Amino acid sequence: MNYSEGVPHLGFIYRNNLTPRGAAGFGFIGQGAAEGISALTSYFPLAVFQRNIIAGGNAAIYPADNLFPSSLDAVGFLDPAGGNYRLAASSPYKNAATDGTDIGANMDALGAATASVISGAPGTSDTMPPTVSLTAPANGATVSGSAPDGVGERLGQRGRREGSIQTSMELTSAPR
Repeated sequence: MNYSEGVPHLGFIYRNNLTPRGAAGFGFIGQGAAEGISALTSYFPLAVFQRNIIAGGNAAIYPADNLFPSSLDAVGFLDPAGGNYRLAASSPYKNAATDGTDIGANMDALGAATASVISGAPGTSDTMPPTVSLTAPANGATVSGSAPDGVGERLGQRGRREGSIQTSMELTSAPR
């Protein structure tokens, strides 16, 4: 899971995670420190290490308020053979996170956030053209305006935007 060396790290928080302890005997360890509390104290003083599932881990060497099923098979995934790692309703870890949700990744949120990443197909697209209104500007005048957030996609701008997008153009002839 983690091997540490060097200077200690302050402010470390490891909470509501679901991780296997490696078959070779690796959990949270560090150079010159034993697995578990010894390594956490040496390399992550004052760490918050809470409500984690450490499958195959030893409860006696880790802080209290963590969970130690014998293996990942004992966690209670919905359909691991089919790639569905949501916690089954019968899992003893269902809704056991500190905030009342499932321990581990929120698989529904992860799926929504990564939808179309592999296929390359966009999720929803905005097909509405922007609305532009100009009222008889003078010949040679610079016209500027703004579009609300989201309209930039329709204007050919890409990426994350905060607020409005400023656009400007110069008229080369008087409007008719």
